[in-house]
Amino acid sequence: AGAVRFSQDVPVLGDYDVCVVGAGPGGVGAAVAAARAGKRTILVEHYGYPGGVGTNCNTPTFFYDPYKGVQYLRGIAECNPRSEDGDVRLVYSNNKEDIWFCRVPVPIRSAVPLSGDLSLEKDFPPELGVYSPCWAPVRIVSGSLVMRDKDPYDRAMVNLTLPGTQSGKVSLLYTLSSLSLSGEICIQLTDDLGRVSFQLLCRPDGAVAMRMDGRIEPFSRWEKDAEQHLEISADMCRAMLHVTHNGTAKSIFFNADVSAISRLTIATKRWIPDLSTLDDCGKYGCASMVRKNCETPTDETCLTVRKICWNFKNPE
Repeated sequence: AGAVRFSQDVPVLGDYDVCVVGAGPGGVGAAVAAARAGKRTILVEHYGYPGGVGTNCNTPTFFYDPYKGVQYLRGIAECNPRSEDGDVRLVYSNNKEDIWFCRVPVPIRSAVPLSGDLSLEKDFPPELGVYSPCWAPVRIVSGSLVMRDKDPYDRAMVNLTLPGTQSGKVSLLYTLSSLSLSGEICIQLTDDLGRVSFQLLCRPDGAVAMRMDGRIEPFSRWEKDAEQHLEISADMCRAMLHVTHNGTAKSIFFNADVSAISRLTIATKRWIPDLSTLDDCGKYGCASMVRKNCETPTDETCLTVRKICWNFKNPE
């Protein structure tokens, strides 16, 4: 029982009542419980991301791709929390074939005002979630949101957090300069669980359709480079929507189990066609199972969103 000697100075990060080691499901629950009990709590995780079995089971943190000869790493980027803008950077992969780089604005907002007009002057506003792959980029250009897409296996997409109430209105001004034959602009409203109450679909032939309750109905038309005006008024208590597109109006009832409007999504495709990557082939798939010519871009979709505003009411 000799004396304990340290070969180097160990910095003290802070004083805590409870230290939970391991940010898996059990560790996260224990840390939350301790914090709610009023204890000063620290949660320590060995890897660069939390979740344990929820994020790391059968999905190795370090993955070597034998077909491309590269090694992938996922987790929280080392610049966090010392990035110049203070935001979090995240690298992640669902299938170990495609790698995403994510920026999470800090502080994270969990609510938005009942009414607002989305500012698109400089950078992406914190209310807007942006999915911007290399071949389907999303950019702010001259005060507008520009979404392009020439990716055969992916799409550009933005999500706007809404107040999550039962009654309100959403308005958009947008322009379509081009629409790929494989594209279909999709504008939809969902609740917190992702359940869809309404979709507006712009198709390559100039048709505009509404999709709800699994059925698609013709509605209006769109013209190239012409400003399109969409307004959606929702009354979730009555399961009713009133939709106006370029002067064409229609009131519709829906049967979906959706009680609130929590999110507006705009995407350059309603779904991704002909999906066949290592995600489908599985962990032990081979290169011959991946669809050929995936490196060939499609004709381009270009959508410009000039204005998004909303006005909701508190539940009575």
